[in-house]
Amino acid sequence: MRANLGFDWFFIGYCLMSLTIAIICDAEAVLHDPATYGKVEPLVNWPPQAVVLALHDWCRRFDPLLGARPLWFLVCFYMEMTLQVPYYIAATYAFLHGCEWIRVPTLVYASMSMTTMAIVLVEQFFGEFATPAPLVILGSYLPFAIAPVFFLYRARGTTMFAAKTKQA
Repeated sequence: MRANLGFDWFFIGYCLMSLTIAIICDAEAVLHDPATYGKVEPLVNWPPQAVVLALHDWCRRFDPLLGARPLWFLVCFYMEMTLQVPYYIAATYAFLHGCEWIRVPTLVYASMSMTTMAIVLVEQFFGEFATPAPLVILGSYLPFAIAPVFFLYRARGTTMFAAKTKQA
């Protein structure tokens, strides 16, 4: 592990938080039929029942898009589980150890996330499944729209971790 992580703690923390949310909450979107929202049965073994019921309540009160889960949104969840979850694991390791190989995956991750979040936020506010609580949705989704900009900025050069030298 590198001695001075500096602002990279932000990236490590964000990846660990996103990984946790994906495994606990977003997995529900690919494992459960939205027709079962609000019902106790049938439930699968993951995520825990309390999480499933809390997500159902969240959808009912604030997030009809997540509750309806149109096909395009479901595809976003499958992409998250198959592409972003491995990225979060790899990026956590790479930011801790200063591995340059994470630069291109970071550019891909950031671009993909910014594109997805732009589409999701437009749907959340103006689409068929617009939220009845825009400030709640803005507060919960905006960090996932802004953080990828920092990842993109962090990976902008030819190197991410090598010592930077000033040009004369």
